[in-house]
Amino acid sequence: MPSSVNSYSEAPNTYSYDGWDYVAISDSGEYVYVAGGSNNNQIMSTSDYGDTWFCCYVADNQGSIQSIAVDSTGQKVVYVTNGGYVKISTDWASSFTTSTYNNTLLWSSIAVSGDFVTMYLVASNDYLYRSTDSGSSWPHELQSTFSTNTHALSVSGNASYVGLCFYYDYDGVKLSQDTYGDSFSNLNLNSDYSYTSMAISGDTGQ
Repeated sequence: MPSSVNSYSEAPNTYSYDGWDYVAISDSGEYVYVAGGSNNNQIMSTSDYGDTWFCCYVADNQGSIQSIAVDSTGQKVVYVTNGGYVKISTDWASSFTTSTYNNTLLWSSIAVSGDFVTMYLVASNDYLYRSTDSGSSWPHELQSTFSTNTHALSVSGNASYVGLCFYYDYDGVKLSQDTYGDSFSNLNLNSDYSYTSMAISGDTGQ
């Protein structure tokens, strides 16, 4: 269970000044994490399907949180900041350790497999990175994400399917189908629109 810094009986948007930008949910839906808040550095969590919420972590002096992801159980949590940090928790976001710090490759999005072993990062150099050791190292620099306007990243439960969304008037939505991000195909959606988020179901994306 997550430890409580402050507890609330209402949804987190009732006491945030600037809103909550990112969400991650366990497979059961029991554990939910939202990141953002007044300084874009807070993480709130619930372990009872949203009935009560806890301010479980404040990320000071690390830059703004850009993305958050969890394993299938909700126990393991990872977030990235535009200050170059990848931070990992194995105790329901009660505490975090720095997995990676790189102040030249500022991270914009992260997604993880259900077992928390395979992770993908979108970096400011327009490349997609893959880790196969729970974020301890990032040896796999994959191909460019096709534009400088990657908005969202999503993976299947086994991480073999990887999806990317792009801002208005660029590349739309692309999917790596069973290739673990080594190659992508265009989903042929209208590139005149901005695609801001996506989800991939199960292990096969079907």
